[in-house]
Amino acid sequence: MEEDYSQQVVFLDSGSGLTEEWARPDRHRRGSEKRFVVSTKAALWQVRKLLHFLRGRQTSFYLPTFSSDLVPTATMTSGLSTLSVQNVGYTNFVRARSPKNVIRVVPVSGAAFLRTIASSTVVDDNTENITITTTWPSTLTTAQILRIEFVEKVRLASDSIKINHRRGGSARVITCPVKTVLE
Repeated sequence: MEEDYSQQVVFLDSGSGLTEEWARPDRHRRGSEKRFVVSTKAALWQVRKLLHFLRGRQTSFYLPTFSSDLVPTATMTSGLSTLSVQNVGYTNFVRARSPKNVIRVVPVSGAAFLRTIASSTVVDDNTENITITTTWPSTLTTAQILRIEFVEKVRLASDSIKINHRRGGSARVITCPVKTVLE
């Protein structure tokens, strides 16, 4: 999957001496592609209706990263609002700032659910505790969790959409570039 990051960087250079570079670390804009694979004309029409509804770059929407961004290290107990995960530097670098403050927990069986991160703390070199704003609906062991992914607010990065067709006219792959929205 292709991915890019764009960020405004300011260079201060008087033509003599050291050059200074400055950037806001919390203002990067991640870009990637969302792909739809369809096999019937009805499914193609559903995706086309969705893309028309989004009106190109005008409407923002929430999109999961579809990767294991956080790995749980302990059971998620029903009624609690904490999550123990492998230390990936979330507390030191992200600090529950947008766009990395909404997670989607995808169980092996059952429906996925969204949670907003309120804060996080480092327990040791291998573990971080993340506190969420609402409690867990059910108890899930680490084996019952397929992945925990970030959910970002994005918009289409272009008004152009690429649709690859098979023989016979049915579409196979629809590719849409997206960019993170910083709101």
